Amino acid sequence: MSINKFVCTPNGRFTAAITPEGKVVCWGNDVINRHNAALETQIVTYFCVHDYNGAAITSEGKVICCGENSSKVCNVPKDLENVIAVSIRNTHCAALTADGKVVCWGDNFHKQCDVPIDLENVIAVSCGNCFTVALTAEGRVVCWGDNYKNICRVPRNLHNVIQIKCNSSNVIALTSNGKVVCWGSNDCKQCNVPVDLENVIAISCGNFHFAALTAEGRVVCWGYNCDNQCDVPINLKNVIYICCGGGHTAAITSENKVICWGDNMYHQCNVPIDLDRVVLVCCGVYHTAALTTEGRVVCWGDNGHNQRDVPADLIVDTQTGEVVLL
Repeated sequence: MSINKFVCTPNGRFTAAITPEGKVVCWGNDVINRHNAALETQIVTYFCVHDYNGAAITSEGKVICCGENSSKVCNVPKDLENVIAVSIRNTHCAALTADGKVVCWGDNFHKQCDVPIDLENVIAVSCGNCFTVALTAEGRVVCWGDNYKNICRVPRNLHNVIQIKCNSSNVIALTSNGKVVCWGSNDCKQCNVPVDLENVIAISCGNFHFAALTAEGRVVCWGYNCDNQCDVPINLKNVIYICCGGGHTAAITSENKVICWGDNMYHQCNVPIDLDRVVLVCCGVYHTAALTTEGRVVCWGDNGHNQRDVPADLIVDTQTGEVVLL
């Protein structure tokens, strides 16, 4: 079995893959396999996960959600079509259609599903705990839902945004001039972006910390640091990829080596000594997964839900297109 995409989530305990044939393969916490009968008969082009839920986009532009359904996130609107992006949270789900519109469903107690009626030209969407964030083609950020800690109060002087991400209580934005802006809860100083941070080309969210990658291959972290997840190794340089887990951080260097730091309670930072030629890495809450140029998937860290047990016949075909980690 070969795959061309695999994902794991900072807040969940499973790993998922999409085969070139469009089939979804999951291992770890079995709750993700609920409500997924429709996935077995559909060709899937995109799959994202969070906690105990997953959302897939089919080759026909339809959305299929699976996993825990107490907030009705698996109750996808029947007339939803032409979807090009989707984001899921325990409380709700958001989909972006080809015409730049956003559709939300699930729990709406905090009005996180009440999409602004004048919202259009959207190019990206992301779900927070009880809020939703959208990025328009004009570089404008729009938030709605629970405004706890002012998370839906977008900074007035924020313009020319090219990327947005969020965790349960924060939003982080990357602008076209390489600057980073954060807002929302600042209980762990996660909104205190280093004043000298510039030339940023990539950002990543942990549960309560952030990481940024500069054009010079330097990694900068800030926020909650009780587990040293923000203490970037002094000799780390020439980084080409970053990813934040629940309480740890991972980086790939230009030599295709993986370096991890932070919470190591379940050995999620103990990179296998023979691991090399890594092209992608993703972090779960207590485990880490890497993809090598040979098409091998390697996992380490917590295995309490079997999220480290890669299927024996799972080999990545690195020639079958884009590999995406979320």
